[in-house]
Amino acid sequence: MNVNFFIASRYLRQRRRGEGFYNLISIIAIAGVFVGVAALIITLSVFNGFNGELKDRIAGVFPHIEISKYGNAPITVKEYQDTIAPGLSKMREVTGFAPVVNKKTAIQFRGSTAGVSLTGVRIEDLPKMSSITNPSYYMEGEWSFANHGAVVGTELAANLGLRVGDTIIVVAPDREPIMTPLGVPVPIVNKFEIRGIFDAGFFDYNLLGVFIDLQDAQLLFGHNRTFTNVEVKLKDPLYSPKVVEKIQNDIGFPFVWVTDWLMQNKNLFSALKMQKVVVFIVLTLIILVAAFNIIGTLIMTVMRKTREIGILRAIGMKSAGVMKVFTFFGLLIGFIGTILGTIFGVFASLVLDRFKIIRLPADVWYIDTVPVRVQGLDVAVIAVTALLITFLASIYPAFRASRMDPVEAVRYE
Repeated sequence: MNVNFFIASRYLRQRRRGEGFYNLISIIAIAGVFVGVAALIITLSVFNGFNGELKDRIAGVFPHIEISKYGNAPITVKEYQDTIAPGLSKMREVTGFAPVVNKKTAIQFRGSTAGVSLTGVRIEDLPKMSSITNPSYYMEGEWSFANHGAVVGTELAANLGLRVGDTIIVVAPDREPIMTPLGVPVPIVNKFEIRGIFDAGFFDYNLLGVFIDLQDAQLLFGHNRTFTNVEVKLKDPLYSPKVVEKIQNDIGFPFVWVTDWLMQNKNLFSALKMQKVVVFIVLTLIILVAAFNIIGTLIMTVMRKTREIGILRAIGMKSAGVMKVFTFFGLLIGFIGTILGTIFGVFASLVLDRFKIIRLPADVWYIDTVPVRVQGLDVAVIAVTALLITFLASIYPAFRASRMDPVEAVRYE
């Protein structure tokens, strides 16, 4: 064993009478590093889980890419069949796509009205643009648009008191209302029967989502053999920016309004990323506070070990050796605190993820439990940062010890 490291470890494990207070100081310094590392790992794991869960849920139910025509003009069947469909079929990243009619509109049920985001799509095309029909998502009733059927989200159904079999009225807000003989404008509407109620695991989607048959939507909103968008599903949603660029280059004008799910939720993900950085900086201050404890501990140890330092210098240990002893001492404190904090932080994160201990209001945070994901890179960065800070904190006290004159150190002993 290296003699410098051996002496440093002896200082840390000393058990002489009257040394209890100094040992307590060392324990407090270790505890400071432990708390800082554990808090950082748990907090960043929560942020990673929250961010990842949101991305998974959004990418699971929302289309990964939406293609619109310049000026939001309707897309004709010919344009879809001759230009868009062949272009998308050649792209390996694309697993499916479908033409749709998307409209912001309102529905009515027993005197209650709610704003919704309505999607008209062929039932057989729905899996080509979204994973919402997967059995993993809760479904009451069935995915069916037969005989003017509609499928709505759980939150919308709860707000309006809807059940499978109920009939809703869908309004066509963009069309000219019908004038009655008395001159009263009456909006164009159509009735739809609720065939199913889905739970996408995403509050906004459950609150606003309504699906009907594509042909019914075209008739209601006046889109005679035209579509508002083409929605695309990818093998890997994270590649959507590259695919968007490829669509714009290969398919081109007039289908230039191409957006992806990351772009549509850019503000949300940017805010989460910024919060993660801020939290990392703030919680690193805990480790900095622990570093000051380490500085104090080392300075007190240097003062208390003056005679021993003098003896070490007198028997031939060089200044560099003395500096290494106290540098190792500080690093031992940081290493023990980092290891214990890492173990506890990872374990606590796994427990939080396994048992879903912390609950959230779904209408505020989109999800109802705190998801936790431990990322190895984050753990490694936190551990290295903690060790680096403790190393820097050890330099000054170690340097001070190395500059001690051996004659002065033992003069009064």
